[in-house]
Amino acid sequence: MTGRSRAFSSSCCFFLPDRLLLLLPFPEPLTIDLDHLKQPPSSAHPFGTDSKGRDVLSRVLHGGVISISVALVAAAVSRCIGFSVGLVSGYFGGKTDTVLMALVDFSCPSRRFSLAVAISVVLPPVSTSVMIALSVVGWTSFARFGSGAMSLTLKESSFVEAARAGGLRTHEGPCPSHCAAVPALLCPG
Repeated sequence: MTGRSRAFSSSCCFFLPDRLLLLLPFPEPLTIDLDHLKQPPSSAHPFGTDSKGRDVLSRVLHGGVISISVALVAAAVSRCIGFSVGLVSGYFGGKTDTVLMALVDFSCPSRRFSLAVAISVVLPPVSTSVMIALSVVGWTSFARFGSGAMSLTLKESSFVEAARAGGLRTHEGPCPSHCAAVPALLCPG
């Protein structure tokens, strides 16, 4: 997949659900309809209406788009931060690896929740604050993966040793982008 098609598919993940909702024949999620208060499910309102007459299905879909957007952005930012820290740690090794992985160890799961709550309290109550809080606490699992599985494994691979033997000081190996999705799918932290 080329860089341009990768960028297009990434942008579709972020913007397509929101645009798709515009095409669906559901009422606006914030529209108050006092004539249809607490209606049971029907063909006009498949999930019924709430106490203010708002369509519950359109509210669920609208909330789902926001939740998915927050999750995708937080995972992308966590991935960038974590892989950067992990790759630096794995590449340089030694004291750099010790210090950076000690920082990762310091932010254990119990502290992550407390830190996320503290960030959410300090920042204004908007979805961007949630994205920031999740990104700040979620990068550690990506750093571990970036350090161990990618940097150390690739650094000691035979093609890197062959490049060094051929006189190359640095070598840009293949980018195993399929491995980058593993921590996001497993959600270890």
